[in-house]
Amino acid sequence: MTLVEPKDPHPNPLPAYRERGQELWSRLDVVLLLAVLTLTAALRIAALDRSLPFDELWHLALSTGRGSPVGQIEADRVYFDPPKMTSLAGALPAFRVWTGMDGVLHPPLYVVTLRLWRDVFGASDAAAMSYSIVWSLVAIGFTFATVRLMSDRYAATLIALAMAAARTQAHFALAVRGYEMVIGLGAIALWLMVRIEIIGPTRRRAVALAAMTLPLLLTHYFAAGAAVAIVLYGLWRARGHRVAFASTVATCGIIYAAIWLPFAVRQLDDVHTGDAFLRVDRFDAALELLCIFGAPMRLIVDASQTTTLAGVVGIVGAIAVAATGLRPGRAAAVLPPALWLIGSLGLIAALDAARLTSHAFFIRYLAIATPGAFVLVAVLGTATGRWGAVATSAALVIVAIAVRPAGPIVMEKTPDYSASASWLAANAAADEALLFYSGAATIDVGDMLFLHASHEPGFCPRTVMKVK
Repeated sequence: MTLVEPKDPHPNPLPAYRERGQELWSRLDVVLLLAVLTLTAALRIAALDRSLPFDELWHLALSTGRGSPVGQIEADRVYFDPPKMTSLAGALPAFRVWTGMDGVLHPPLYVVTLRLWRDVFGASDAAAMSYSIVWSLVAIGFTFATVRLMSDRYAATLIALAMAAARTQAHFALAVRGYEMVIGLGAIALWLMVRIEIIGPTRRRAVALAAMTLPLLLTHYFAAGAAVAIVLYGLWRARGHRVAFASTVATCGIIYAAIWLPFAVRQLDDVHTGDAFLRVDRFDAALELLCIFGAPMRLIVDASQTTTLAGVVGIVGAIAVAATGLRPGRAAAVLPPALWLIGSLGLIAALDAARLTSHAFFIRYLAIATPGAFVLVAVLGTATGRWGAVATSAALVIVAIAVRPAGPIVMEKTPDYSASASWLAANAAADEALLFYSGAATIDVGDMLFLHASHEPGFCPRTVMKVK
């Protein structure tokens, strides 16, 4: 006997502020989105001329299949032609990237696809950064589609412009790391959730939403909170198609366990060193709450001195979101992005409390919350109708453009040896042997400097040795 759930005879209606014909895109919608994407691409490409810090060079090195660059140069051994660890010359096949992720605390999907991208578009830094730019366009495009479905094309255009101009999003969009990819995948997943909520569930939509859990988890472990939000939402709202949804989730779990779990278990040995710089003596609940509630604002403009202000704004915003969701006919608009934020940010807070870490202070760990944060701004405006959404979205654009904190974006806590490496490449004679020394440093700064130096054009070949 086959178990089939009965279909809901009363599907969720479209909100009162939406017209049923608006699911179908017009030429104007396409023109507006293409205009925003073109502007975004131009802004991102104009900022390509920059040096890559250590963590981004590390990802380039991982994409060659050689594994983690730290520790590959043996101590007290002379290298007359040391490897250029970020180069595709002599790189291992792309399938070896998957199995070379030891010493890393990230899943492999971003690095594997980065390698495929470099194989097609070249090994330059600009080519690697352009891969993240493409994912930023994906994120903006699907966020536009989500807001348009919930409100209208004008609010969607303004939200997309805000994502293009946001200081933090511009940083993610140029980083040779998996954060922009997980934002783009998250934007697709949230769009699928909103389609189910607004238009109604179908078997295809339920299966597509469930399937998004697999690429999200293979891109970043901190996407697990968003994956939980997807599962809870699907089991709750995929009326008539819960069996298909649950079966797809289970299948994704089996695939994940089969292709990645053995490698993930090996990575557990590096957790105690990988997050050592995040450890704190005691868990500061007040600071954690400020960081968590401030995440939506910090995903637009982030600097260390904005943490308290962002937290206060976030708490006020959370109250406004809750009040909007309680109004008749508005819960459908609030539920998907709110659940997305609760899942993605709640995981970070729980991790910090359990392990005495400070992940919430570094906005890169909160990147997965981005789609929910931007969509909720438009949702807040819908409480007063279509033009309320346009007004709040316009205000977000103004904030994204006008607010430029003086402090640095709280992204990294890693030394950047780009300037030192450039100086070495320019001033050390080709026949001059170089020693790389870490001394008593808790991290292998000698390896870090060598990775930077070997990436510089013209640095290799030369004679080098690492001294412990």
